[in-house]
Amino acid sequence: MKIFLSGGTHGDWQDRVRLRLSDQYFYDPRSLRGKPMREIAETEMSWLNSSDCLFFYFELSNPSGLGSAFEVGYCRARGIPIIFVDEKKTSHTEWLGYHCTHYVASLEEGLDLLEAHVTEGR
Repeated sequence: MKIFLSGGTHGDWQDRVRLRLSDQYFYDPRSLRGKPMREIAETEMSWLNSSDCLFFYFELSNPSGLGSAFEVGYCRARGIPIIFVDEKKTSHTEWLGYHCTHYVASLEEGLDLLEAHVTEGR
C-alpha cells in the first residue's frame, strides 16, 4: 500500500508512522525540502495520483494546513481514503473532517485506523 503523509514537515510525526507500519511504502514530502516549488507541486501531484491512502496529521504546531486541505479535496474527488487526525479542532478543521473517510483527534487513533486500513487492504 502507498500512503501519502500529509501535514507539517517540520516535526517527526512521519517517523512514528513509518516505525509503526514499517512494511508500507510512504510518500513523505519532507524528502522534497530545498527543491523548487514547481518541482514540489508536480512531484506531490504524481504521488497523490499513485496513493492508496492519504494520512493527514494536523498537529497543533501546523500554522495553516492549506496544502493539506488541497490534498484532502483532491483525494476526496478521486475516491482515495483519507484518515484525518485533527489536533487543532477549530470550526474550519471540523468542516474539513466531514470530507474525510475517518476523522479522529489523536495521532494514536489515526495510527490504529491506518493500521486497520492497511490490514484490510491486503
